[in-house]
Amino acid sequence: MDLPDSPISAAVAPREGARDLLEARVLTALRVLYSASHRHYRTIERRSGVPAAALRALSEVNRQPGITSAALAGALGVRPATASNVLRVLEAEGLVERVRERRDRRVVRLHATARGARQAAASGGAAGGVLATTVAALGEKDLDRLDLGLQAMLRAIPESGREVSPTSLAFGPDAPSAAPARRRQRRTR
Repeated sequence: MDLPDSPISAAVAPREGARDLLEARVLTALRVLYSASHRHYRTIERRSGVPAAALRALSEVNRQPGITSAALAGALGVRPATASNVLRVLEAEGLVERVRERRDRRVVRLHATARGARQAAASGGAAGGVLATTVAALGEKDLDRLDLGLQAMLRAIPESGREVSPTSLAFGPDAPSAAPARRRQRRTR
């Protein structure tokens, strides 16, 4: 089961077996995806002068005028504190403004400034990234198989055991649902 002229076949030459070859192919594919994504975001940062994470947040604010910072954090799949830090950068650059609601002053809505809207439009959707574009191009069956495989990988991560659900985009040890478990761990130490 050789792959002629393939970097994968060279990487697994000393090992034998279909399982080893399959593991090598999967790891190589994951590394290629990571590398392509990383290169894409570095290019965006160079062209726009705005960090890729901030540009992603700006694009979301521009797409959903009036979004709250909590909703933005959910849309980006990050912690609220992370979204808040990114928003500070965007505000300092004059790309986003926070507007308090008149009826309930506790509610703050986010809006792209005119300059921010131009910056988001100039990115041409590039802030979504290579992975989002690639996932969107997959057929239903491939997407379903990929989801099953990725969910299995997430469950296999030590101390994770979590699945990503549509209602909870943020996951991992910093997810809101993990907070009570962390507090219990601290108390027992």
